[in-house]
Amino acid sequence: MQQWFTDPLVVRLFVTAVLIVAIAVARSVIAGRIAHRQNVPDERRRRDLFYMRSGLSLVLVAGLFMIWIGQIQSVLLSLTAVTVAIVIATKELLMCVSGFLLRTTGKLFSVGDWIECNGMRGEVTDLTLLSTTLLEREAGAHGYGFTGRTFILPNSVFLSHPVHRENLGRDFASHRFAITLENPVDAVAAVQCLQQRAEEVCSAFLAEARAQRAKTERRLGVALGGAEPVVTITTTDIGKMQLEVALLCPAAKAVALEQEITAEFLSAVSDGRISGGQLTSSSSQANDD
Repeated sequence: MQQWFTDPLVVRLFVTAVLIVAIAVARSVIAGRIAHRQNVPDERRRRDLFYMRSGLSLVLVAGLFMIWIGQIQSVLLSLTAVTVAIVIATKELLMCVSGFLLRTTGKLFSVGDWIECNGMRGEVTDLTLLSTTLLEREAGAHGYGFTGRTFILPNSVFLSHPVHRENLGRDFASHRFAITLENPVDAVAAVQCLQQRAEEVCSAFLAEARAQRAKTERRLGVALGGAEPVVTITTTDIGKMQLEVALLCPAAKAVALEQEITAEFLSAVSDGRISGGQLTSSSSQANDD
């Protein structure tokens, strides 16, 4: 029995009960005296009753707070710890949802677009609240095919890394390749030969390429230049003549077109139609932003 009276919890419960009973008794006594006052208007008695009840309620709340302040602090600390733990545990999920909202509201990309993010490049095949699925594309100058591998990116990556979208999409690509000459040739003849051959191979889809370019320009609000093949002449770091060819062509045909144009140019040099010597070829790709 003595242990009960020394237990802090039991003591607090007892004091709480005494306080509640005391407040209830005080409220009843004071209310009776106010009700039996003579020569006092009814409005004054109602107002006094209101003030009395409000005052006693405030005393009760303050008393309970003083009695249970230790337990209240413990509960608040526990709730704070639980809240922090929940935030830490769900941080990645919240970031994924935020990344999804960023992609959706900002219209960064959609299914079927080709994108590159955090070193991963591929076609978007699926979008969910938490992740984005990419079908990996081949790397390098001939990166128009697929490797067969799949990337699943958490949407949180879009909050910390830029997203590069290839605006021409999977149908058309801006393909560039270069032919480096070991020995000098007639530059004008070389450019004319290469330009003529590029225009011939691209004539079959030139109208479609122009339409695709115009569509992209309307979407981006900028001028991207013509869709016709362009041949330029430059030099390498060691002074070798280099011919660069830029094509706007179907992505699936880019490699075959490069090979066809390069082979025709090599034949023209070897047949003597273009004076020159040995040559080597190199390729590079630059997709439109």
